[in-house]
Amino acid sequence: MKNLILLKLFLIFSVICYAQNPNVLYVSIDDLNNWVGYLEGHPQVKTPNMDRLVNRGIAFTNAHCSTPICKPSRTAILTGLSETTTKVYGNGDKFNSERYTLLPQYFAENGYVTYGAGKIHHTKINKKMFQHAYEPQQRWSPFESGDVNYTEEELPSKGTDNPYHLIENGPGNKSYVLPFNRMSSERGPKNPKGESFDWKAFDLPDEAFGDGKITDWGIEKLKNHNTEKPFFMGLGFYRPHIPLYAPKKYFDMYPLESIQLPEIKEDDLSDIPDAGKKRALSAVTAGTHKHVTDHKQWKNAVQAYLACI
Repeated sequence: MKNLILLKLFLIFSVICYAQNPNVLYVSIDDLNNWVGYLEGHPQVKTPNMDRLVNRGIAFTNAHCSTPICKPSRTAILTGLSETTTKVYGNGDKFNSERYTLLPQYFAENGYVTYGAGKIHHTKINKKMFQHAYEPQQRWSPFESGDVNYTEEELPSKGTDNPYHLIENGPGNKSYVLPFNRMSSERGPKNPKGESFDWKAFDLPDEAFGDGKITDWGIEKLKNHNTEKPFFMGLGFYRPHIPLYAPKKYFDMYPLESIQLPEIKEDDLSDIPDAGKKRALSAVTAGTHKHVTDHKQWKNAVQAYLACI
């Protein structure tokens, strides 16, 4: 899923109108493609809340990202500058946030109270950007980050047909064996990091996940905002970025046997230069299309992606 074009969704929405300064709610969604109801990217997707907001506003359906990868695109949005100016072309490039007035800071300088939670930038700088900030663990939720790393004894299983990492006393006081999709790792046995190309339906509530936590936090702040100043609130949702972990109720919305697979072009990268191919595939540590189909996991992957939207 890392090869999917990152769609940055901005929903600027007046909640309480001030004469010149409306309240602003800024929502970013990580690794979302065009599988949204009003964009008609997938015939089965259910996105009633996004569709409702679009029906009340304007959808810019021909917007394009000059650098479709996380850090450069988020840097561009928050600074208003292109990657040719910031020199942030990839996720590994350094970004000095002190050099710029970032979007939330600009609002604060102009009389706004600012709130921010979740993945707004690629790095955790919410406390620098917002007056009121919240950064729960999102990527591996409902697990903690350290829980997913392989032990020295488990490392040799990486890169084999039986990768194995045990988490004891995990969510719900249960033990779990990762990866759940049982796909062989492409990272190899030297890298102890958890395998993020994975999916799982958990019988847990929304608030057990990072995205659910920032939603609750945002709702609470909206209810309790009672100053005369307008507010700017940024909420950064991590899913459908991998790993595709979500509550079971969302998986149940898309029964596996009825999943419709998208059309693909087998040689989609054949007409771009070698440098472009290298960059396109550089982030893929597991989950190439051939790898997924060889393991007969394509329908499962599509189901999980839909469930995480």
